[in-house]
Amino acid sequence: MKQFQKAIIVVLLATVLLFSCLTTAMAADSNLDDLTTAKLYLTYYSFYPPADEVLKADTIEKLVELQGKCDKWIRYYNKENFATYQNKTFGEMVGMGIYFEVRDGKVVIMGTVPNSPAAASDLQEGDILLSANGKLLEGLTKEEVSRELAGEVGYIMTIVYERDGKQYTETFIYKGFSLELVAYHLLDNNIGYIQISQFAKDTSAQLDNALKDLRAKGAESLIIDLRNNPGGMVNSVNDCIGAFVPDGPAFFVKYKTSEGYYPTGNWPEMDLPYAVLVNSETASAAEIFASAVQDVGNGVIIGVNTFGKALMQNVYSLPEGGGFVFTVAKIYSRNYRDLDKQGGIVPDIYVEGAEKQMQAAKNYLVNQRAKVSSITYYINQKTALFGNIITYIKEKPFQVGGSSYLPLRRTLEGMGYEVNYKNGELYIIKNSFTMVLNMGTEQYRVKQQNLKTDIIEKDGTAYLPASFFRQALGMTVTWQSHKQAVELKFGE
Repeated sequence: MKQFQKAIIVVLLATVLLFSCLTTAMAADSNLDDLTTAKLYLTYYSFYPPADEVLKADTIEKLVELQGKCDKWIRYYNKENFATYQNKTFGEMVGMGIYFEVRDGKVVIMGTVPNSPAAASDLQEGDILLSANGKLLEGLTKEEVSRELAGEVGYIMTIVYERDGKQYTETFIYKGFSLELVAYHLLDNNIGYIQISQFAKDTSAQLDNALKDLRAKGAESLIIDLRNNPGGMVNSVNDCIGAFVPDGPAFFVKYKTSEGYYPTGNWPEMDLPYAVLVNSETASAAEIFASAVQDVGNGVIIGVNTFGKALMQNVYSLPEGGGFVFTVAKIYSRNYRDLDKQGGIVPDIYVEGAEKQMQAAKNYLVNQRAKVSSITYYINQKTALFGNIITYIKEKPFQVGGSSYLPLRRTLEGMGYEVNYKNGELYIIKNSFTMVLNMGTEQYRVKQQNLKTDIIEKDGTAYLPASFFRQALGMTVTWQSHKQAVELKFGE
């Protein structure tokens, strides 16, 4: 762990020193224009070294066009547009407030942004946007559509959209609005719902408040909604990941000449079952979040394949008031998966449609908390069957000397037992049944007999041999050799 921490500190320090040297040199020569400054930034920081033709470009627009052959995320913002871009990055927007994607040349609305003019309109997911102020949108790229929809405060936009074969018209007056970074409420069955719209400056603090408030209101499980989340700031998502996964690397970064990782933040251990909702517009930092959850395996990802962007961009101010954005690093997941090459996150449970995704998450969490009469564990796998429900677990069962070892607490609580730890002893309770297991001596008492079992602790989890559940609790234990699985169930 200390080696990893040292690595990231060295990386960040080197970046800071290099940036300081470069900006000091620029400050010494106040005559540098945007083009010259942009070339210097690319030379020193770009993950994709600029070719000679890029450095010979005679306009910044040409420079962006040429560098865009290898870095599709490079952008230049003039003075007028840079402030708008910065506000959006920090959670402030101007416009109608819609999420959309281009499918087969058609502009499909994926949802509306809370607090925006569109949120108060009749627009729905699945509506097809046909035109904006008379400009036909079919056949345009996503970036071209974004330009057609752009406007300042007070701008009047009239759109025509299609739903179920009928056309409708809606007019908006653009206004500035703050993104509701974290929205939350309590659903039926004590399921806490948290929607993270973007990873911006205040997302971590708002998430902390949401988690505390939902727990106080009795939440027993959580839905984390990352659908239509375009990403945001690396430091912000890094802070948030720590609320859901154990300590360790949140994700790895590979810069032009160095590598490192971001450690998870200091959060209480997540002890509630949770599901994460994603869709095709879950991108960038939001995909990093989902990848960490998937790698650890203590939550489940539900939805459709995500956007597929695992590259880090930095924003640089230019002398003439504009801004320059380009790729400075590649990001790998906690388990060092290449998300960019993989093309995004493949969900654990694939479900199309917003309402069906939400219902699937609710069903999953309700079933997670249900007490079952049988559990099937697959050796060295993070999947199990609780009753007939596929469940994703972080404690992989394993074998030692021909004996199968199963996670103690998850098994007992899954079978409806109450498990309490006090002064080195584990109290296992169900109805009128009580048994005490001494974790030090590994002894327990059942049917007037003092018996002994093996306890193996691994990664902070206690495991017991399958024979314990038969001898101590009267369960039927069946080894399924063709599946390399152990089935536990109460005897008839």
